[in-house]
Amino acid sequence: MIYPQSGSLVPRYPSELIEASLEGVLLFIIMAFASRSIKVRNNVGMLTGLFIFGYGVARTTGEFFREPDWFLGFLPFGFTMGQALSIPMIFVGGGLLFWASGKVGAADSSKADNLI
Repeated sequence: MIYPQSGSLVPRYPSELIEASLEGVLLFIIMAFASRSIKVRNNVGMLTGLFIFGYGVARTTGEFFREPDWFLGFLPFGFTMGQALSIPMIFVGGGLLFWASGKVGAADSSKADNLI
């Protein structure tokens, strides 16, 4: 697609459409299917972790098709600012998924159940 208002007639990917399909449609489909799972619904924080993780992955992937901001350019390691801000979301979402799956603190909760 060529954007005449950009000042150059170089063809570019329509990154808005790519990001809308990744962050909107695909993430909605994943969340809709995940919310039907009883395991996901019974674990507090699982859907939230899945959304944060999925949004971070979709945003990082979509940033590969965008031109970096003209005033920032590329950051170290070839990242754009959008990728640098989205990568922590992947770790936070993954950590929340791990916590919600019951793998963290499972031994402590079993001891608390025995006290009651």
